[in-house]
Amino acid sequence: KEAIIGRSIAELEPHIPADLARLYIEYDARLQESGGIQLYEAEARVADGGRRDFLFSQAAFADGAGNVAGVVGLMLDVTERKRSQQHLSRRQRIEAVGALAAGVAHEFNNILQAVLGRARLMLTDEATPAEARNDLQQMIDVGERGAELVRRLLEFSRREEPQRRILDLSPVVEDACAILQQTIAKRTQVIVSIDDDLRAVEADRRQIEQVLVNLGINAAEAIPESGTISVMAQNQSLTQEHSVGDVTVPPGEYVLLVVADTGTGIDATAAPHLFEPFYTTKGLASHSGLGLAAAHGIVEAHGGYIGFTSVPAEGTAFEVYLPVAADAGAESDASGQNGRTRDDTEPGPGSEQLRHGPRPGGILVVDDEPAVARLACDILEHLGHTCMRALDEQAALELIGSHGGELGVAVVDLELTSPGAPNLVEQLRETAPELGIIGMVSGDADPTLVEQMTPHLAGLLRKPFGVGDIAEAVENALES
Repeated sequence: KEAIIGRSIAELEPHIPADLARLYIEYDARLQESGGIQLYEAEARVADGGRRDFLFSQAAFADGAGNVAGVVGLMLDVTERKRSQQHLSRRQRIEAVGALAAGVAHEFNNILQAVLGRARLMLTDEATPAEARNDLQQMIDVGERGAELVRRLLEFSRREEPQRRILDLSPVVEDACAILQQTIAKRTQVIVSIDDDLRAVEADRRQIEQVLVNLGINAAEAIPESGTISVMAQNQSLTQEHSVGDVTVPPGEYVLLVVADTGTGIDATAAPHLFEPFYTTKGLASHSGLGLAAAHGIVEAHGGYIGFTSVPAEGTAFEVYLPVAADAGAESDASGQNGRTRDDTEPGPGSEQLRHGPRPGGILVVDDEPAVARLACDILEHLGHTCMRALDEQAALELIGSHGGELGVAVVDLELTSPGAPNLVEQLRETAPELGIIGMVSGDADPTLVEQMTPHLAGLLRKPFGVGDIAEAVENALES
């Protein structure tokens, strides 16, 4: 108190920055002249060289005669509050675009299925001329780039849930860096540093590897000529909140992954948008703008935190904090086989699907996307099967009722609506218990739905599937 009472605000530097004191005095003078209340915000450079946001509230008070006798004021540092508001606003924008991206990806997947499947089917036709084959292969190559974009959209929207296991991150970091070094220009060197006693986390190996590769590629693109990318993995124990840019990491036990580069740094105008989908400073013609957005989505889906610091012309460092596994003593996965593989999600010998030996060769395809249903039938007829198609549940049940004895397999889109595939599969199993049922799903299918339906299926196809995929699934279902 003794150091403050009786002194003017201008004398309180460095406790109150000089430019803030000048602003306060200016408003103070106005209030003493005219009275009233003032509420305003201002930004100022503080003693450590950083900039902080302040909220001022000042009010004049009067004496017994009604004249202004003085001014009472309050100054609050609202920097963290503003950062939290900005972070929340950005998260809401990302979530909104994520929901849109998931819907677009689902529709785009059906389009890709029709285009890629048709092109692959034509390639299997011996009558297709050689010059047309080259064009078809180019169509397939471009279509597969589209399929990769769909996969990245789904990763960003976090509809692809992480398949977590207790995981040693050391080999994950090493493998990601090996992939990165092969991907980027040779003039950029990747330096790896990993703690010997790195603690285990509960994570999806493939997704964490993808985060590191995405961050590494982003770092490489920020290096104009030659430079280095440093990738570090270390244990981190936080006893208090820690800020990384505008991200606040709460106290706890973490494994910290750092990807730092010696590049050009991040422009101040770009920094607030860096994790937003489709945002890129490099042009959408060659970049989807989804790499950092996907990394952000994956880290948040793991209950972690990701932020960055950057100095123009010196470089940028991304920091990823992943919580240490609660049961780090459990069996860990250092091999890379993490979560369910494709074989894990497909029915095995214990499936509830009834098996009565070889079935009739007719196939029923049920999909509410006409182009996909038509394509599947064309592929199956090309393979020598008789095929019927239905666009909804009612049409499927009518065909089973009139042609049930001719059909051995039903290929059903598990994402049918009104009333839905589970209801149709249940009715098919009751009406035609010997019918082999193959499910079709897109990349954004609800994992719970897939897990629920798998025991009742003779096979599972993921869109976009190829000629060989559906041929193998149908052959297995017919022979079971």
